[in-house]
Amino acid sequence: MPESNEILEYDGTFTGFLCCVAAVFRRQQRPQLLLSSDDIAQTLFIGRYIDSDRQLADRIKNRLKQRLTTDSWQFIKKGFASVAENKEIALIVAIEYGLHFGDNLSRHTYQQEIGSLAIAIRQLDFEIHHYQGFTRFNEVDGWLIAVIKPKHGVLPFLMPFFCQRFPNERFIICEKNSQMIGSYDHGTLTFRELQQVPELLLSPEELAIQNQWRTFFQTVAIEERKNPTCQRTQMPKRFWKYLPEMTENR
Repeated sequence: MPESNEILEYDGTFTGFLCCVAAVFRRQQRPQLLLSSDDIAQTLFIGRYIDSDRQLADRIKNRLKQRLTTDSWQFIKKGFASVAENKEIALIVAIEYGLHFGDNLSRHTYQQEIGSLAIAIRQLDFEIHHYQGFTRFNEVDGWLIAVIKPKHGVLPFLMPFFCQRFPNERFIICEKNSQMIGSYDHGTLTFRELQQVPELLLSPEELAIQNQWRTFFQTVAIEERKNPTCQRTQMPKRFWKYLPEMTENR
């Protein structure tokens, strides 16, 4: 697909991105830049705004799911959730390759844009794996609530893991960077956006439980085998803020 000197702007959502895909393939010209409104506000560029249309996005999603392999569609979803540089243009290139060759995009990482996405997706998967072990829930008014602050958009891929783990619970995970929350209530999973993630007001009972967990964590540690460098490697410090065992008693 030839490249034009056009700059496109969208609302930053996956729905909005799919509408951009529709516009690009309709014209059969790849834009020079495709930026979210937040990103374009930090530049001197002026782009043509592509409206977000859920019905159009659903049609594009269904077509791509039909024509791409399952692994390639997952590649596209995870690529969008990553923080890869110029990921939108890279994703359009990846979609072109997936439609043209009809095989898994993982076979085309020799291509520059697809290769950069593959690296970002590996980082995303690594972060998902970390948060499966490092997410800590607090009980607030009958709900289990956790706050995370990942580099990538892990929430859509993290929630199903905890839905399987706690199928009979009600819980919420707040992703601070994206201002998104995922909630699960006895079989129903929903996602929505918040203007601001509220601070948790923990009950005395919850604080007592956290203090007991800290005591257990400190008690089972073997003083002679402590290795802070190894600990930071296995549990990077950027995760510590929301880990009760790594914070002082409150």
